Amino acid sequence: MSINKKISIFFVHGGPGLSSSCFQGWFEPLEEKYDLIFYDQNYDVPNGISIIESLCRELRNKVLMTAQNYDEIIVYAHSWGVYLLLKSVENMMKQPYWKKISKFILSNPSDTNWNYFCESGNRLFARMPKEVINKISICNDGLNLMKMAMPYYVGDCNNVPEIRIDRYDMVAYERISEEMENYDVGKLTKLLPINRTYTIYCENDFENIAGSPELAENSIVIEFPKAGHFPFAEYQDAYMRVLKEILDR
Repeated sequence: MSINKKISIFFVHGGPGLSSSCFQGWFEPLEEKYDLIFYDQNYDVPNGISIIESLCRELRNKVLMTAQNYDEIIVYAHSWGVYLLLKSVENMMKQPYWKKISKFILSNPSDTNWNYFCESGNRLFARMPKEVINKISICNDGLNLMKMAMPYYVGDCNNVPEIRIDRYDMVAYERISEEMENYDVGKLTKLLPINRTYTIYCENDFENIAGSPELAENSIVIEFPKAGHFPFAEYQDAYMRVLKEILDR
């Protein structure tokens, strides 16, 4: 930690339906200078209440709590966590803590509208052998489903890192997907400060720059080679060098 400033990196995990467990251990090289704040999104939302709005409210409250204890916050959002951040950002801008957020780092962002989202999903399934798709289609165990799918999320299916997945809430995924239908958050990308927002796309990810063109226009783009959807685990050392370069700017 810096002697002069208390700085945190606030992590927004993806999914929907996952937890922050996939981050655990991979970002330790940053702990010398920063406090790492992880939280697990709460999917225990009664039917009849918007689960997305509940998650956005929770995100804003978690940032508020962090701001009370830190001089500066760096927000790191991964995958679907970028969607959640964009849905929250307009309200966040109105809060006093907004001035404490010095950077936004968006890694492997989910797509900015429903059509792109469906296209990236199709790209993911296109990587999978038919027998894997058949097994996934009848799987009712979220953790087992993610175990079967993981080789096709990463850049090299023959070299899959030990990414810890301790939760995949399939019910939450279905509820969130229903609420997201026909969504478009492209305009919200303009609310992020372009000179302090960094978007990392990976060469072999099923999510690509074509799926979030507004982010490509409204942020500083960094293209990371070889990796798929979990670059911090696939190529940890190289990815940490990229992050440290961003953090030092």
